[in-house]
Amino acid sequence: MLEPDQWPWTAIGRINRATGGFCTATLVSPRHVLTAAHCLWDDRLGRWTAVADLHFVAGYARGEYRGHALASSILTASDYEPAADVNPDRIAGDWAVVELDRELDIRPVPLRVIAADALLEAAVAGQVLRVGYSQDRPHLPTVVGPCRVTRMVEDPALIIHQCDATMGDSGSPLLINNNGEAAVLAVHSAVATISGDTVGLAVPARTFAEPVLAVLPGQ
Repeated sequence: MLEPDQWPWTAIGRINRATGGFCTATLVSPRHVLTAAHCLWDDRLGRWTAVADLHFVAGYARGEYRGHALASSILTASDYEPAADVNPDRIAGDWAVVELDRELDIRPVPLRVIAADALLEAAVAGQVLRVGYSQDRPHLPTVVGPCRVTRMVEDPALIIHQCDATMGDSGSPLLINNNGEAAVLAVHSAVATISGDTVGLAVPARTFAEPVLAVLPGQ
């Protein structure tokens, strides 16, 4: 665990649902946060969580935070099926951008589209990590890494990694952190068992970079 008092940790926080529960999210512009789409789906009611019931707290630590805003709109992949069974095709669309009702005076974390070979090189160099608010440690962010990246799958586009994760970590960023400069490489979606190994599945930035950048100011 760490104290989120420095960038990029100040830009990572929790998406809290008024109906209960939370996920991790990352500020990617002063008014937009990136998370996993399934975090915004209400399984109990079988519908998307009402926008008015979502709020983001950046740099959250023990009830305090660096910034807070309510949600004003949600952007998800047009073909994402939140109620479908868990499968690679569904997970590959598991990203969402929440527009906030006001700008936060916090430096955002940029997106970075990275090729498979560059990703594996960064992982070997110890530059890949994951930051999230897990259900068992919900009041401080936990940094996991350096993370081993098993591979990047092309179709459907997924990153298979071994950054430990549990409930609450959904929506957390897979970051590249090189000499103090960080960028979001992917959004963590789920944990799965492949060939007897427990691994994490993340949606690479190349999947959502174009629609996300289209809604960001100045893009």
